[in-house]
Amino acid sequence: MVRRAQQHSYFPIAKGSKLMDAETRYACMGRFSFFASVCLSLPPLAAGGFVYVVDKDEMLDLDSVAATFCERRITNAFVAPRLAVPLLEAYPSLPLSALIVAGESSASIPDVSFPLFDLYGSTECPNVLAHRIDAPGEMGLMGEPLEGIGLYLVDEDGSLVEESGIPGELCVDNPHLAIGYLNRPDEERAKFCEFAFAPGKRLFRMGDLVEWVDTPRGRRLRYVGRSDNMVKLNGQRVELEEVERTVIATGLVDDALCAVRDANGVGVLFCSYVGRSELSPIYVDVAIRSH
Repeated sequence: MVRRAQQHSYFPIAKGSKLMDAETRYACMGRFSFFASVCLSLPPLAAGGFVYVVDKDEMLDLDSVAATFCERRITNAFVAPRLAVPLLEAYPSLPLSALIVAGESSASIPDVSFPLFDLYGSTECPNVLAHRIDAPGEMGLMGEPLEGIGLYLVDEDGSLVEESGIPGELCVDNPHLAIGYLNRPDEERAKFCEFAFAPGKRLFRMGDLVEWVDTPRGRRLRYVGRSDNMVKLNGQRVELEEVERTVIATGLVDDALCAVRDANGVGVLFCSYVGRSELSPIYVDVAIRSH
């Protein structure tokens, strides 16, 4: 990807939640390869607050996480929904002022007594939506656009979808949009597009199928599914077709098919392939990892 920009215009919705002031005691529980981990850690530091990076081993033990929050007097934290669900089910009364989630659907997160902020975006198109969830029944909604963001729902024919309840692919007009993909012109043309209903605007196709929902607080978006084979594997974006191409490129197999399945709450990537019968799966696995 060429150029990565970031904005912090979601902070007005966080007013009063100690997300960015000198009293902030923020716990980062995401990998720093994930852009949200970086962009959410810098503002508290700039405001004179405190940032605690939770160790990977700590994150594997819910008791350790809860103890850390109490001992470090954490006021707010960034937690992936996959970890937030069991944490809040086990410790519903954590002494937090706010919790930030991103990267996955928040639909399964239980109701909490403190504000929950659900952020939505991608590496190419950061900080698109922000949703402050402070009422029952709002889990799973994607919120409203941030300042300067334009949202469009597009059907398979490239026409604008404006009615509620009709799914369409989410396309975004974002002043912080990436320039494109380095040495990947075909993929760039497919994702960075212009449409007749938005002349002169270069929109990014998020790949997410969403629909408009009418709520007491106005129109919101709800996630429906994907328009491609991109999946989330334990919070990480995975292109299944890219994995399949890598497997085939080893020259050891003729065809491959990948899928992600849930195994006891943990996402697992499965790959089936067609190749020479004398090949050992272990040999194929070693070849894939070294390719």
